[in-house]
Amino acid sequence: MNQIDGKPEVLYVDDDECYIEIFLLIFKRYFNIAHAGDGHSALELLKTQKFDAVITDYEMPEINGIELLRIIKRDFPHIPVIFYTGQGNEEIAREAFVLGASDYFTKEITAFIHKEKLVNAVRRSLEVVIAEKSKKTSEENLRKNQGMLRNILDTIPQSVFWKDRNSVYLGCNQIFAETVGLENPHDIVGKSDFELPWPRVEAEAYRSDDAYVILNRTPKMHIIEQVQKADGTRIWADTSKMPLMDRQGNVYGVLGIYEDITHRRRTEWELHIKNLAYEMALSAKSTANAHGIVNTVNPAFLAIWGYSSADEVLGKPIWNFFQNRDECETIISVLDREGIWEGEYIARKKDGSNFVAHGLITVLRDDNGELVGYQSSVLDISERRRVEKALKESETRYKSFIEHSSEGIYRIEIVPPVPIDLPHSEIVDRINNNAVVAEVNEALSCMYGLRPEDMLGRPATDFAPDYGKRASLVLESSNFRVSGEETRDMDKDGNPVWLIESFHGEIKDHCLERIWGVQRNITERKKMEEVLLAKNQELNDFAFKVSHDLKSPINIIQGYAGAIKEQPELFDKYFDKIIDNTGRLVLFIDRLLKLSKAGQSLGEKKTVDPEKMIRDIFSLLKPRDIPTELVINTPLPGIVGDPESLNQLFANLIENSIKYRDPRKEKLVIHIDHTLEKGRTRILFKDNGCGLEEKYLDRIFNPGFALDKNKGTGFGLAIVKKIMEAHGGSIKAKSDGLAKGITFYLDFE
Repeated sequence: MNQIDGKPEVLYVDDDECYIEIFLLIFKRYFNIAHAGDGHSALELLKTQKFDAVITDYEMPEINGIELLRIIKRDFPHIPVIFYTGQGNEEIAREAFVLGASDYFTKEITAFIHKEKLVNAVRRSLEVVIAEKSKKTSEENLRKNQGMLRNILDTIPQSVFWKDRNSVYLGCNQIFAETVGLENPHDIVGKSDFELPWPRVEAEAYRSDDAYVILNRTPKMHIIEQVQKADGTRIWADTSKMPLMDRQGNVYGVLGIYEDITHRRRTEWELHIKNLAYEMALSAKSTANAHGIVNTVNPAFLAIWGYSSADEVLGKPIWNFFQNRDECETIISVLDREGIWEGEYIARKKDGSNFVAHGLITVLRDDNGELVGYQSSVLDISERRRVEKALKESETRYKSFIEHSSEGIYRIEIVPPVPIDLPHSEIVDRINNNAVVAEVNEALSCMYGLRPEDMLGRPATDFAPDYGKRASLVLESSNFRVSGEETRDMDKDGNPVWLIESFHGEIKDHCLERIWGVQRNITERKKMEEVLLAKNQELNDFAFKVSHDLKSPINIIQGYAGAIKEQPELFDKYFDKIIDNTGRLVLFIDRLLKLSKAGQSLGEKKTVDPEKMIRDIFSLLKPRDIPTELVINTPLPGIVGDPESLNQLFANLIENSIKYRDPRKEKLVIHIDHTLEKGRTRILFKDNGCGLEEKYLDRIFNPGFALDKNKGTGFGLAIVKKIMEAHGGSIKAKSDGLAKGITFYLDFE
């Protein structure tokens, strides 16, 4: 749409200059019009200019309106095409609409009284295009968001799950699925906790937590509990659950997330024991009688609580040194029941200030087992808690950044460091020998098909054989940084991994001692580029082939016609040749159209009796003047597919055998057999024809390939291949050489 005058940009294609002049005269007030006199010119304009719509005639030289429509819908699918022709009929109109035409008019519409119909058709087409673009954009954004959410869920190190109001699982992430012994997160849907590997009593406890969250509409955070994995091992988990609500605030389920803290618990406990053994000598010690009255304290107790002498403490109840008496009484009840208590509480000093205390308290009993008092050892851990909190927050931020990054992040240690003033070749060799993987996140390890722990401690050259050359690039930069470097590594199976990488080196004492890097996997992009190049080459080859084979009969016809024009007496001599080449041209175009349509839109699939179908086709195609025999060795199983397409497939194969029979043999014999290969039906189609050299086997299914141009267009087997692929199957050929026939293997689903 022109931004200045608001008119649609329309390309009008017609080989009749009079119609072009009339069209411009009538419609220039409604459209900004560019015009082309043939299909080639129109395609060139479409490549260089932007158009809102194309209005085309049908009957044009070289590329008619239908062919032009097909090309536009392939190369410019967003541009609506309207047919405007004086040679139209219902069949052409039907084909145009099937190929994607927006509307169809005959040229009597040029009357001024009807011009609004065409104007409105263009506007409607533009409205449809705009609506479709908006819909596709919305759908693409939704797919991206859903894919991003799934990637995040499967990337984070925590287990995530969600259930409905009845505690029936609606989904989970990959880590949770692996914990409960499922290969795919989708397998969790519809299951309950009773169907998962944990004991029933624990399953009931999990469901009880779900019910609490749903009924009270409130989260239940940091539930420290044990979880049994599918292999029977048990882990410690820090679980949090929260209600899932719809827009009206109704609870429809529960979302849960837990983190495996087994290692942390073990590490914390071991550290706790070691610290406790060291710090006990400096801890505050005291005893109290059975009524909770303090009767002894050590100097550390006085220093921690801020008292000057024991006289200020002795004789006072122990809850006097707690911030909250209820907390003290809770601890005493545990001691009376279990005999020991260890934990943290808030203590109150002499001046009324508070501190976090860590206490180990046990009961004292006489020889008869009667309770006589309590003894305790207490440490002021306020400063340690503050430092631990700050450190944990810092570590959490760092860990979250590394683990949740979609980019691959790594750290390479160079031990010993490499002096940067050495010759370049020696620097490269030393880096290759000394570089070791020290840290990677999960996103990076996945690029190589490994887990992070599988990479740690291994030489960097295990994954990047030329790592020394790559890492040395940092020394060529003033800030020791390299950005956007395209590199090629190897995964665990030896397959190439293409990456975009940025990294920087840490230099200390003129030595390179460490490399930090970030990389993104672009392997799929590289593969797509290679496929695209191959497809473009294939398309160019095919276009050249089609152009050549179309021009050949046309040039012959033009040659004979020219000769007749110069010498009319040659009419009888050359007329049949012109007819023969016209038929050849029509056959070529017909086969080309069949190739383009083959397998694109299958009809209703039915179970087909291939044996009957083959016999019927053979009876129709069997040449009367050539001895020909059809042998079907075993009854063939039914095939599910489009009967019309399958009929075309077997007809093409039989025609191929007849065309390329071996004239030196008494008769042509076609053998049909079948086998079952991995649950798929394989039909063997074999003849005793002229055979084929091995070098041509990979090319016989290419459109337009024919060893003998006088025997066909080269599209028959290409159509067979497209029909097989449309049915989810495949075809391959085998020949032992010339005069030894050929065998086709047709694998059906």
